[in-house]
Amino acid sequence: MKRQNMIAVVTLRVLLLVCICVLAASYPVAAVAVDAYSESTSVAYSTDLGFATGGGWFYWPETTDKTNFGFSARFDAVNECVMGSFLIIRHSDSGDVYRLRSDALFGLALGEDSDGAGWASFSGEAVYSQDPTGSYQFLVYVEDWNEPGSGFDAFWIEVTDGDGNIVDAMSIDRDALDNTEILQSGNIAVHR
Repeated sequence: MKRQNMIAVVTLRVLLLVCICVLAASYPVAAVAVDAYSESTSVAYSTDLGFATGGGWFYWPETTDKTNFGFSARFDAVNECVMGSFLIIRHSDSGDVYRLRSDALFGLALGEDSDGAGWASFSGEAVYSQDPTGSYQFLVYVEDWNEPGSGFDAFWIEVTDGDGNIVDAMSIDRDALDNTEILQSGNIAVHR
């Protein structure tokens, strides 16, 4: 079997056995912990994964708050990590401005649904303007439905603080697939 170029990152408190399997068409990662107090996280990347880019604006759910965003996310085969950036700015009607800017990306998934729409999901760490010294993480899901994407492409985000609490001012209700916001202007491009 030809070895695929990929990286598996495994973070564990107590782990006695880790098995990482790479198959030709899929990339399963298995972590087996033999201790009741173990925690594990595994992420696998393929170097031929592709990339996603996008930018534009939409109205924040159930408001007239104009929300601008821009991102690029790709797998860097040389450094074996996800590279890119993400910025979102929500301009509230009250004059408040909420900004979230990525410090690092650490997850990227790309795909296509049965209707032919491309989708991407990526995550990372960020600085949040309302608490610049805090620790924040984000998860973004986007859909690429058309070129250009205005009126078609869709965006969703969830932001959590260092304790795992959802930041309501910067998070759209779950489930991502059912609660994406349609772009008023802009484009999302998923390249596989």
